Amino acid sequence: MLYIFYYSHVNIDGFDYIISFETSTVRNYVQTPRLTLEIKQGDCEDQAILTYAMMKYYMKHIIGTEYFLYIVHIEFSDSSVHVAVSLPIQGGNVCIIDPAGSYLTKESGEIASEPAQQELQAYSNYWPSSHVSISHIKLYDVSVIDGSYKVVAEGDLNQITAFLSKS
Repeated sequence: MLYIFYYSHVNIDGFDYIISFETSTVRNYVQTPRLTLEIKQGDCEDQAILTYAMMKYYMKHIIGTEYFLYIVHIEFSDSSVHVAVSLPIQGGNVCIIDPAGSYLTKESGEIASEPAQQELQAYSNYWPSSHVSISHIKLYDVSVIDGSYKVVAEGDLNQITAFLSKS
C-alpha cells in the first residue's frame, strides 16, 4: 500500500499548500471497511474487518440488539497468520465466518452453528496442509465507533473452546 510518509507545506493567505512530499509502501496495511468496499479488494484482515463491521451494523440497526462477535486472529504452526470472524451462539455453539478463506459454518448448505470444540477443530482441519495446524488464537472485540479494541481471550484451541463454550 502506497502512503505519504513526509510532506512539507506553506501557508499562504490562511491556506496550507503542500509543496513537496515523499511516498513509501507498507506491506501489511489494515484497511478501513469503507476502503475495502471502494477498491473491492483486501487481504484476510481487511475482509474480516468489513464482515465484522457489516454484521455489527446489522445487529445494532436492523435487529436492534448487539450480540457477541469477535475478530479472530489465528497463528498457525508454520508461523503464518490469518484473520476471520467468530459469532458465538448461546449454548456453547459457534459460527465461523471467513470470507478470505472461503469458510463458513454450515449444515446442508445453510449457515449454521456447531459446538465450539467441534467447529474449531473442523476449521483447523480445513486448512490444506497436514503440516499446518492452529497453534494460537486471539479473540478481539472491536468498537465500530472509534476502532478501539481489546483482547477478550487468547490461547490454544482448548482454551478458546472453553471461552466460547461459556458465551
